[in-house]
Amino acid sequence: MHAHIQSAFAAGLTSSYPPPNAPVIFSHIHHNIQRGYDPDFGIYTAPVNGTYVFSYHFTVHERVLKAGLFHNFVPVIKTTDPKVLGTTSHSVVLHLVRGDKVWIQVKDSVTNGMYAGSETSSTFSGFLLHPDRCDVPVLRGPLPHLVPPEAGYSWGD
Repeated sequence: MHAHIQSAFAAGLTSSYPPPNAPVIFSHIHHNIQRGYDPDFGIYTAPVNGTYVFSYHFTVHERVLKAGLFHNFVPVIKTTDPKVLGTTSHSVVLHLVRGDKVWIQVKDSVTNGMYAGSETSSTFSGFLLHPDRCDVPVLRGPLPHLVPPEAGYSWGD
């Protein structure tokens, strides 16, 4: 009998107007017991092949917000919120392979209206809905490394 596989995280933004061309760092950890989310780099790494659920909820303030959820350098969802004060959110179900990476990114320095304050939150979260199979002996080996493309992080245009 194999141990039940779990993976879940929830993290909040602590610094408003994050820079583009890199994952947004959500450094306030609400939940990350299995440590699948790296708060130093803003990247979640899938521990096993399986079906995952990701969601985000952002407060938008003073600027337009163009944000996206990326899977291994490919945008899966892109959201635009033209309000100077508002919120935007999204959820998605993805199939990931062990070692796949998921993160949030803003398009550019003009459309990075993602906000964090004492009375409002911007959050990113995800969890393993179910693994592809119960027998997962591959968990004993090291995770594969993500190699950025030569152009680095991009908006996926």
